[in-house]
Amino acid sequence: MEGLFLGIDIGSVTTKLVVVDKDHNLLASRYARSHGRPRQTLLEQARSIATELDMSVDELTNRVAAAGFTGSGGQPVAELLGGEHVNELVAQTRALGEYCPQARTVIEVGGQDSKFLSVAWDETIGQMVLVDMALNNLCAAGTGAFLDRQAERLGIAIEEEFAELALQSETPARIAGRCTVFAKSDMAHLQQKATPLPDILAGVSLALARNFKSVIGRGKAFVPPIVIQGGVAFNKAVVRAFADVLKVDEEDIIIPEHHHIMAALGTAFFSMDELNLGKGVPFRGFSPLESQVIALRERSASMPPLSSSGGNFAQKGEVVRLESRQDGKRI
Repeated sequence: MEGLFLGIDIGSVTTKLVVVDKDHNLLASRYARSHGRPRQTLLEQARSIATELDMSVDELTNRVAAAGFTGSGGQPVAELLGGEHVNELVAQTRALGEYCPQARTVIEVGGQDSKFLSVAWDETIGQMVLVDMALNNLCAAGTGAFLDRQAERLGIAIEEEFAELALQSETPARIAGRCTVFAKSDMAHLQQKATPLPDILAGVSLALARNFKSVIGRGKAFVPPIVIQGGVAFNKAVVRAFADVLKVDEEDIIIPEHHHIMAALGTAFFSMDELNLGKGVPFRGFSPLESQVIALRERSASMPPLSSSGGNFAQKGEVVRLESRQDGKRI
């Protein structure tokens, strides 16, 4: 098992880690929600994946030939651990060439960002190339966070219940997808009218797909085969919604087996390519990350609770009067 390659994707919501060998075989992978602690999550997943491979984290480090990092939190961790920081679009394109060379359009819906990619296979260089792209703006509409919020409002588990219920709908409700505030208003109105829950959930799925097409994919050609990837591709109701909105057969849509870890896989293959060209960055292992996580934990534990900060905070039920330092008037 010598010559292993790591691919690490630290996104806004989830942390992904893959281990591949020199023959491009995926040996193990992890996909976990970060809950606001991406570095601690990465360390936990590294320990877990090492156990699966029947080795310690130190042994895994010794066998890693190179590592690649991507995602919104990838660059500082790459600098800490040693490895290639790869632009996410480059990583996605590299993985597509490996697993879906027939793809022409890619819909990637992440936790807080979404991407449109137009790709093509270049026979002259034997690689997938990026032809066109578009990213979402700062608004969460059209992302996985949009689905999470609407499911939470309805008391539905996003992983277990959402798609199962939404796929039961025969008359999806019309819900605004341009803004989560408008979506919330529409959903409240629909609930007041006793609209069946499956119809509301199907409407939410269609709202996301319509938003993606009209905002992110505005003016773009969605040429089949269309690949849908990212964590949202787990949701079959959203996949069906994209087929409806784009007016394509579901056979024209491809959900890769590793759709949720494609960027991580792309970084692993990219780091392998760079090493073969003599440009590899030495991987220092997870020890620096472990030290940082421990330091952060100790710092957090040493912080005093707000209620004991020198007696400056009011006790429960106590009325506090503040005076302006400028004119002495009470406020």
